[in-house]
Amino acid sequence: MDIKYAFYNTSKGYKVVGGTAAHFLKADGSLDGTEYIDKYSEQSIFGRKSFSGATGNSYNLVGIETRGGGASDTIFPSISFHQPGLYAATLQYRSNGYYFMNINGNSFDYVRSAGYYKDGSSNEMFLTGGGGDYDSRKKEDSYLHSSRDFSNGTLIETDVDYSVTSGDQFLLEMKGNMYSNGNYLPLDFKLQGYIYNNTIISEGGYSTLFYFNYIIALNSGGKLAFWFPRLGYWQGFDVKVTVGYGGLNQGKNRATSISDSVDPGGTKRVQINLKHLLTKEELVSGNTFWEKKDVGGAYWALESDKDIGAFTSGSNAQRILSGGLLASDQYYDKNYIPTNGIHAKGFIQSDEGFQNRYFKSDQRNRIWSFANADAWGMSYYQGGGMNQFVGEGIGFHFGDASSYKQYFSQSGRIYTSLDGDSGAWAAAYSWGNHRAYGNNQWLGADYIGGGMEKPNSSYFGAGKLKLQMLEGGGNMGISNMGWSDVLWMSSYNGSDVKKSNAIVASKQFGKIGFVQQDYDAPNWGTFNEFWTTANLNPATQTDLDNYYHINKGGISNQSELVPNGLQSISTGNSGSNFDGDLANRTLEGTFASFNGYSKKSKNLGFTLFAPTSKGQGLYYKTWYGGSQAVWKRLLESSDLAGYVKSYENATAVGFSSGLSTAAPYIYHATDGYVFLATQSWVLANFGSQSGIKLNEEFTTNTGSGLVISDDDFGGESGILDRQLKRFLAAKKDGYYFYGSEYGGVDGLNFYCKTGFFGMGREANKYDKLTVEGSVKASRNFKSEKERPDTIFIPNGEIAELRDEIINDESDYTIRLNPNEYQIDPYSILQVDDRNRLIHIIGEQVEMGVNFNKLYPKQEIVIYNFDQKGNSMEVQIYGKTIYKIESHCFLRLYVTESLRVIAERQQQCDFVW
Repeated sequence: MDIKYAFYNTSKGYKVVGGTAAHFLKADGSLDGTEYIDKYSEQSIFGRKSFSGATGNSYNLVGIETRGGGASDTIFPSISFHQPGLYAATLQYRSNGYYFMNINGNSFDYVRSAGYYKDGSSNEMFLTGGGGDYDSRKKEDSYLHSSRDFSNGTLIETDVDYSVTSGDQFLLEMKGNMYSNGNYLPLDFKLQGYIYNNTIISEGGYSTLFYFNYIIALNSGGKLAFWFPRLGYWQGFDVKVTVGYGGLNQGKNRATSISDSVDPGGTKRVQINLKHLLTKEELVSGNTFWEKKDVGGAYWALESDKDIGAFTSGSNAQRILSGGLLASDQYYDKNYIPTNGIHAKGFIQSDEGFQNRYFKSDQRNRIWSFANADAWGMSYYQGGGMNQFVGEGIGFHFGDASSYKQYFSQSGRIYTSLDGDSGAWAAAYSWGNHRAYGNNQWLGADYIGGGMEKPNSSYFGAGKLKLQMLEGGGNMGISNMGWSDVLWMSSYNGSDVKKSNAIVASKQFGKIGFVQQDYDAPNWGTFNEFWTTANLNPATQTDLDNYYHINKGGISNQSELVPNGLQSISTGNSGSNFDGDLANRTLEGTFASFNGYSKKSKNLGFTLFAPTSKGQGLYYKTWYGGSQAVWKRLLESSDLAGYVKSYENATAVGFSSGLSTAAPYIYHATDGYVFLATQSWVLANFGSQSGIKLNEEFTTNTGSGLVISDDDFGGESGILDRQLKRFLAAKKDGYYFYGSEYGGVDGLNFYCKTGFFGMGREANKYDKLTVEGSVKASRNFKSEKERPDTIFIPNGEIAELRDEIINDESDYTIRLNPNEYQIDPYSILQVDDRNRLIHIIGEQVEMGVNFNKLYPKQEIVIYNFDQKGNSMEVQIYGKTIYKIESHCFLRLYVTESLRVIAERQQQCDFVW
């Protein structure tokens, strides 16, 4: 355009013909139509702006400074965020920190982030609502929750290491509500154990469920796991596993998963049987305990449908302590219980009788009373008794306790008020040489049948006491016995015990003894003679000294040894008190001395010493003519190991034997002396290099410097390379070295104790081969099962590639593998997928999705492209949580505690 210029020489400035207020006049006279930022007016900026020029990090040196209202402190420094027509918010800074505010700036809004960091804190801390933190290990981890109604059984997996020989002690806790077996008592379960010596010890546990009887601990993939069979319908569990060493880490839940599983097998399996905690109702209904019953007023009773047998400890009955006992079927009989006594409505039986523990001196002691009257009964009269005539004894009284009807005196006499005393009876019942004995048996001094009666005769037999003269030789078969007095004793008539006894005393030869025979036997059996002064002369002490002494006490010096007998020595150093092989030895054991000359001298004999401790051998000392040899140890078979023994036709190995000096030989049974070649003879005839010599180079042809060594360098045995100063193949300090330098481990090193290798380093106790430096393979390494969906990880384990990561076998490429689902029309997609990233795409009509199970840290994106513009229902466990509008998507995130975060839906569309 043609611009005309005009000049105004006024204070108002210049005006351009054809120009507007939106133009700026540049120095060269041209117009600038660019829109610049106004310092004071409100403007909308649509282009990108970058601010630089900051000179520092303080508020007044950075590139942008947002200011508030100043001293009033009511308008705060803020930044506004606005999605026109949808939502808005502000970020403010106030005196106590940053504020994330709503659209009006008068209340707080949500903040969403991948994580929150607190200065000075760490992942072992919990952040609190007030801005602080505390150590997360001070609080127990929450229980791990399972699904319900496992049909196969329950498998609990942990991260506790069970591949080790000895490891953690652990506590498994489990709780849950029960729905089956007619028992609705909630489950309370605890189990403990200690990983030790490739198994589990100190194991035990309990359960409140009577049908939960055992659980199996096992090694699954190197980790501790537990399995038990299905318990019932619709049961689920909350599980916690801790290791019990105390400290902050003890509260960590080591359980990692709970799943429906058949018995997984595994190794190092231990079945742990459970004890059961029973309720009061179960204890009573199962007749395990009695419940006390109120049976009216002042009485408690134990109700039982069986007789109460006893209070027992195992098979032993226990005592009952009571201030009084009643044996009656009526409660009112309690009035008859004497203090600290017993009242029985029926009679009292006893296998042992009755005993009064104490008696009162010189007076009457009650034994029994009849008809509730003290004057009727039986009493013990102590000391002087009832009167001086009858003395101390027991009397029966009927109506008058001071007057007896029958009385048994301590003197052995019996008195009655009607018939007098038994002394008079004895005098009265005497017929010649017979006396009354028992009710119908007689003790008689007789000689009948020519002295030839047998045990089964009518005179002897069962249940009798008889005195008879018998012929000891011809009748009883006893030599040098002659006529003998025989006292026959048979105290029992039963056929189960027929054995009886007879004392036989010779009238002619001064012998006495006994025979033992059945009462119906036709002969007398074997005679056993008693020892008397006639056939046994007791020895004097002088005579006993001639016998060997079993115990002659302890000694501390060999001079104290007796000529014959056993002696002992306690633990202690022998010093100079003993000579030979027992000098300066720690001794404890037994000496046995034997002398063949006399009972008190050591002129001819020997002594043996046997130490108490094992593996110390046996020692001996000989005595002769008053002198003694020093102690020597007897050789055992192990002492002869390595010595020449007769083998096949070779009977000995020796030197010289009158032949050429120092000539070694083997003596052959048929060929005689067979000489052996000595080293000097071999060297003289063949030279030193015609064979291999220890610790000298044998590679005379090649000159490679190899040596068969035995301690040539220092403690090694094997083949060495002296030129390179390396072990070709040698053993030293428990290692086989191959190619390593002297004193080094830069080659291949096999540790004999563990069977493991080290290459360029020592072997460790965990890995079959440990290498210093890198290892290169022409192809690759293979695992045991060679599965393509696994990889090696640095700790030596094999990790599986599943869910989010997959190995594409077509080109063996490892890549992320999110799962994608399509939804059929008029249906609700059911999802139970543990994949971390899931995409669900709906392109039909009237669609929905229901998540039957969620897994921690899942990210789920759901797209709704409903062809008719319908919304899509999103359900969790059958409950609707969101409706996604058509051509929008919703992003869900599942936290580690299984809470679900939903981002606001956003619009989406296909662009390709």
